[in-house]
Amino acid sequence: MKHLFKHLGLAVGLIVAAAALLLLSDLERRSPALAPGVVSSAADRVQPARSVTVAVCSPLPAPVFEQALAGLRAGLAAAGFSEGDNLRLIHRHANGDLALLGQVIQSLLTEQPDLLIPLSTPCLASALGQKSEVPLVFGIVTSPLQAGAGRSFTDHLPRVTGAVFSLPSRDTFVWARQLFPAARRIGALYNPSEANSQDEIDRLGPMLAQLGFNLQTATINSSSDIPQALQALQQQGIELYYALGDSTCVSGYSNIVRFCRDHAIPILAADGSLMGSGALLSSGPSPFAEGLHTAQLAARVLQGENPATLPFAPSTSHSLQLDFGVAAELRLQLPQALRAQLDIGYQLQHHLGRPARLALINLVENKALDAAMSGLRAGLEQHGLKPGQDFELQYYSAQGDLALLPQLYDSALQQAPDLVISLTTPALVAGVKRVREVPYVFSVASDPVKLGLFGQGRPAHITGVHDDPDIAGLVQMARQHQPALKAIGTVYDAAQPQSLLAVEKLRAACTAQHLALYEATVSTVSDLSLATRALLQRGAQALILSTDNLAVTGFGAIHQVTSAAGVPIFVSDMDLIALGATGGIGDSYSDWGRQSATQVFRILCGVPPADLPIEATRNASRVQPATAAPAASGRPRELRLVLYNETQFSEDCARGLRDGLQQAGLVEGTDYRLRQLNAQGDMSTLSSIMTSVKGEQADLLLVVSTPCLQAALRQAGSDIPIVFTGVGDAVLAGAGRSETDHLPQVTGITTRSPFEGMARLIRQTLPQAKAVGTLFTPAEINSELYREWFAAALESQGIRLVAVPVTASADTAQASAALCQEEIQAVAQIVDNTTRPGFAQIARRAAQANLPVYVFDSSQMSEGAVLCLARDYYQAGREAADKAVAVLRGTDPASIPFNNTRSETLLLNPQRARQFGLNVSPDLLHQAQLQD
Repeated sequence: MKHLFKHLGLAVGLIVAAAALLLLSDLERRSPALAPGVVSSAADRVQPARSVTVAVCSPLPAPVFEQALAGLRAGLAAAGFSEGDNLRLIHRHANGDLALLGQVIQSLLTEQPDLLIPLSTPCLASALGQKSEVPLVFGIVTSPLQAGAGRSFTDHLPRVTGAVFSLPSRDTFVWARQLFPAARRIGALYNPSEANSQDEIDRLGPMLAQLGFNLQTATINSSSDIPQALQALQQQGIELYYALGDSTCVSGYSNIVRFCRDHAIPILAADGSLMGSGALLSSGPSPFAEGLHTAQLAARVLQGENPATLPFAPSTSHSLQLDFGVAAELRLQLPQALRAQLDIGYQLQHHLGRPARLALINLVENKALDAAMSGLRAGLEQHGLKPGQDFELQYYSAQGDLALLPQLYDSALQQAPDLVISLTTPALVAGVKRVREVPYVFSVASDPVKLGLFGQGRPAHITGVHDDPDIAGLVQMARQHQPALKAIGTVYDAAQPQSLLAVEKLRAACTAQHLALYEATVSTVSDLSLATRALLQRGAQALILSTDNLAVTGFGAIHQVTSAAGVPIFVSDMDLIALGATGGIGDSYSDWGRQSATQVFRILCGVPPADLPIEATRNASRVQPATAAPAASGRPRELRLVLYNETQFSEDCARGLRDGLQQAGLVEGTDYRLRQLNAQGDMSTLSSIMTSVKGEQADLLLVVSTPCLQAALRQAGSDIPIVFTGVGDAVLAGAGRSETDHLPQVTGITTRSPFEGMARLIRQTLPQAKAVGTLFTPAEINSELYREWFAAALESQGIRLVAVPVTASADTAQASAALCQEEIQAVAQIVDNTTRPGFAQIARRAAQANLPVYVFDSSQMSEGAVLCLARDYYQAGREAADKAVAVLRGTDPASIPFNNTRSETLLLNPQRARQFGLNVSPDLLHQAQLQD
C-alpha cells in the first residue's frame, strides 16, 4: 500500500486542535431548548417512514473495519433499515492516508446524509473538525474524549454519541501471564499522532505492570517505519508483542507477523479482527459485535432520539480467541481453563494434526431435527471451525428404524471417529450401550439420568444437552383455552423411552388437575390417523403431544383428524405450531443444536467430556393459543400474492403457494379470494402495489422475493399478516432479529441457496479449479449476502470467488464479458433479481470463453448451464402455504418461526459436462436428474 499516512502528524494535530476548540465553544453554548427526547434540527429531518442516507468513513480497508461494517449493516437491517429499500449506505475510506480524511468526510457530507458514522478515533476527530450539523454516531473508537467529542461519556457534544471500543483488554494479558510465566517484556508499535493509540499505550503500561510485565514501545509515522522499529524492539529483548488496532500498524500488519514469526515472538492481538493470520491470542471486543452495537445507537438516532441524551456506550462483550496453529509452532502447553473458555479457535486441525472426524447418528429426518442439525453446523462455524479443514462430519440416519441404530453405531465406530454426536432419545439409548470410550455428545434427547441410562454413574466420555418439557404448563394452557375441559388425549410410540417419560409427567399433571387422560400407542406413522380418531371417540377434548418422534414426523395425519373435529393440539415441539398446533411450550431446535455445538467445540479443543456438565436447553418459548376464528367462517378471506417480476423462480413459488392452500382443504372463492399482482421488476410499481394492498385491508399478504418482503414491511403496515417465500435471509431483510424473534405480523420460508454443496460439487467436477466467477447486485441485500456466503463456502474448498457487480439488467452483457476475462475456470452464478432476466447473456459469454456454468436456479439449465444445485421453489411455496394456512386458521404469525426450505434439486447436463471435460463420477450421475 503506497503513501500511507502522509503528513500524518500535521493533519491529525490540526484536526484534534480544531475539534477541541469546537468542543470548548459548544460546551459553553449548549442550547437549553433541547430537552431530553427532542431531536436537534439536523436529526429532525429523519423520519422512520421514509428512506434515510447513512454515510460511513474509515481510515483504510482492514479486517477490523470490514467486520464492523458487516455488523453495522446487519444491525441496521434488524432495526428496519435495509439497503436498497429505505436505507442508502455510503462507505468511503482514506486508503491509509489520514491527511485525506477531511476530504473523504467532506465528500460524504455532500451526499446530504441523515447520519454520519466515523469508524476509528482519527475519523471521529476529522468529522468533528467539519462545519456540519449532521448527527454523528461513532464506532470502533477507543478514545472519543481525546478526539474532542466531550468532557465525559455523559457530558458530550449534543450531536454526537457512539460505541466505545474498550481497549486494551486486561484479560488478554492475564492469559498471557499463564501461557508465558517467565516473560517480562512486551513490545508494541504505535503512531503517536493517532490519539487512540497514544491513549491505549498510556493505559497499557500500568495494566501490564500489575501483571508483572514491562512495556517496551517504539513509535512509527508510517508503515515503512515498521521493520526498523521492530528491530529496535527486538534489541530491547521483548518476549511478546502486542498488536494494537493502530491504523498505521494495521496497514503493515503482515510485516509485523512475518518478523515475529521469524524471531519466535508470540503476538497478542488487541481484538479478534487481527486473529487468523499469525496472532496467538486475543481476548478483546469483537469488531462485528461493535458494529451491531453502533447500529443500535444509530437506529435510535434515525428513529428520532436526540444524540445529546444518549451516553457513549463502552463495549459489553469480549471474545476469547486462540490460533492452535500458532500455539503448535510455539509448542505451548495450553491450560485446560483456557480451552474451556474459548469462544473461537483457528486452525484447530493442528490439535490433532488433521481434521477431526465427527460421526452424527440420527433416528429420523423431520423439520425439528433438520433445524437442530443446521444449528449444530452453524454453531461449529461460529466457533471458528471450517468444514473440511478443521472437521469432517459423517452423517448416519436410521430412517426411523430403531433396529438399525446399533448397526449405525458399529459402522461409525469402525471409522475411528474423534467424537460421536447423536440426535433423539432412541439414538442416545443405543449410543450409551455402543459407544464406550470415544467422546460422545447427545442432543435433542431427554435427560439420560431420568431415563435411568447411567446405572453406574455418568460415564466420563459422555455429555450433552437434554430437554425438560413443561408438561404441566401445557395442561394448564389447554385448561385455560377450554375452561370446561374434562379429558385430554395423547398418542405416542411406547418403544421410545423419552415418550414414556413424557407420558408419566402427563399422567401426573392430569391427576393433579383432575382431568381424565386417554392414551393411544402407535408403532408406525400409518397408525396415527386411526389412533387419533380413537382418542376423539373416547371423549378427548384436547391433545397433548411431547417429544415423540413418530408423532412429530406424522403430525399432519394427527392434525387432519383433530382440525376436522375442532379439537386443539398443544405441543412441546414448537415447529408444529406452523403446521397447525394450537399452542405450545418448548425449545428452539436450532438453538438446541447451537448449544450442543459449543460442547463439541470444547471437546475438540481438548476439554474432557467429564468436565462439561450435562445441560438442559436454555431457550424455551411459549405460544399462547390464538382466539381468531377459522378461515372458513364468515366471509371469504382476502389474500394478495405479490411478485417482483415474471421469472420461473417467482412463478414456481406462486404455484406452490396456490397448490398448498388448496391441498390444505381451503376452497378458493369460498374460504378465500386470491388476487396475484406483479411489479414487472419496477420498484415504483412495487411501492404502489403495497400501498394498494394496505388500502384494501387484505386479510393476508403473500410475497415472493426479498424486494417484495422489504416493500411489504415498509408500506403494507403492521396490521396485515405477511407470509413470504423466495427470500434469501429474512432477518437481514429487516423482518426480525432471528428466526424465532421476528416482527409480529411476519413469517415465512427462506430459500438460501445450498452454497456448501455447490462448492463441493465444483471441487469434485473441476479438481483443478482455483477461481470461479459470478455477477452480483450490490443494491440487493440477498445478492450481497449470497456473494459473501458463496465466497466462504468456496474458500473452504480452496477456491476463490471473483465477483463482478451489476446495477441493472442492462449491464449483464458487459459485466459478463468482463467476468470471463478474469482468470477463472468456471462461472457459478448466484441468484438475484437483477441478473436473472439476463442469464442467457451470461451463459453465452461463458460458452465463448469455454467456461462451464454452474447455477442455483433450475430454470437456467435450459439456457446453457451444465450443473444446477437448487432449492425447489415450488416446494418452498408449498411450505410457505403451510404457514399461511396456520395464520388463516388463527395462529399468530409472531409465534411461527422462519425456516429455510428443506427442498433441494440436483440437475446435470451430461453432454455439456463432456464438452467441458468435467469429472463426473458414477455417484453423481446416479444422484442427479439428467437433462439434455
